[in-house]
Amino acid sequence: MTRKDYVRYAKIFGLSLLVSVPLLIALDILISTHISQVVLVILNVALIIAGFVGAIFIAEKRAKHIAKKRQEFLEKQKQETQQTTQQPNIQQNNKKHKKKHK
Repeated sequence: MTRKDYVRYAKIFGLSLLVSVPLLIALDILISTHISQVVLVILNVALIIAGFVGAIFIAEKRAKHIAKKRQEFLEKQKQETQQTTQQPNIQQNNKKHKKKHK
């Protein structure tokens, strides 16, 4: 794995923690007296897994969005370079066809 992959997974893990930790704390405070410890642990694990899956989903959508924006930017840049290369050719053609008056 490359450094880029490690950074990507660290971001996904951080995002999943950012989503799931506040929910875990709130869930533990609210229902810890009403259910047994085993059920609470199972709910916490399920919430952590759901947070990780959600973070992966968000990261993939973000990567697709960035790729789409990059493609649009490259197309726009390509069109601009084509326009700039066509303009001097038009100006040169206009200069060739002008007649000089004496």
